[in-house]
Amino acid sequence: IKNNVKSKIRSVGNVALDKVFKVVQEKNKDFNIVKKKSLELLFLPNSGMSHTTMENVFESINICVRYAIKNPDVIFKIKEHPSDVNDNVFNYIEKKFGNVNNLNLIDREHEIPFGTNDITIINNSGAGMESAIWGIPLIIISDKLENVHVPFYLDEKIAEFANNDESFEAKVLRIMSENKFYRNNCKKFIKKYFVNRGVVAEKIIEIIL
Repeated sequence: IKNNVKSKIRSVGNVALDKVFKVVQEKNKDFNIVKKKSLELLFLPNSGMSHTTMENVFESINICVRYAIKNPDVIFKIKEHPSDVNDNVFNYIEKKFGNVNNLNLIDREHEIPFGTNDITIINNSGAGMESAIWGIPLIIISDKLENVHVPFYLDEKIAEFANNDESFEAKVLRIMSENKFYRNNCKKFIKKYFVNRGVVAEKIIEIIL
């Protein structure tokens, strides 16, 4: 890009996230939030049709569902990826594990319920950005650290890495015991990576006019 063109480029942010910022801001104003009794975890598996293979997705499901079975007091939600049109994730869970009482399966068409969970679990997903806006730390599940395609979540210390049952359980405990540290890192993260938070549309109109 030529220098004269570069000088005219302005970063205004992601207009698609305006609503998210506004919803979070309103939620933070609510002083009547009832304190939860149960730990809530949310897994957002990849579709298995990208750099994260279906084999990796299924092994991630195994780790999550086994954790849910071992910890029946935990509310564990799994939302299928919008591209999982064949319900591969739900079919796999039903066939391998059957009914698990504390496991809630969320349809791909449903909005991601960030508002109530304590930790968001992903493979390689941009949804981690939205989770950070909510102030919710992450666990990234992958077979190898080098297969993590969102390493900046780890670099910015809003996420932990897990590749088996033992490390997953340890990372849940770490995040919950040091929750303030991770949530503060989420605040630093959004300040670093997002501009015009919640007002991108207004900023674009202002520039155009």
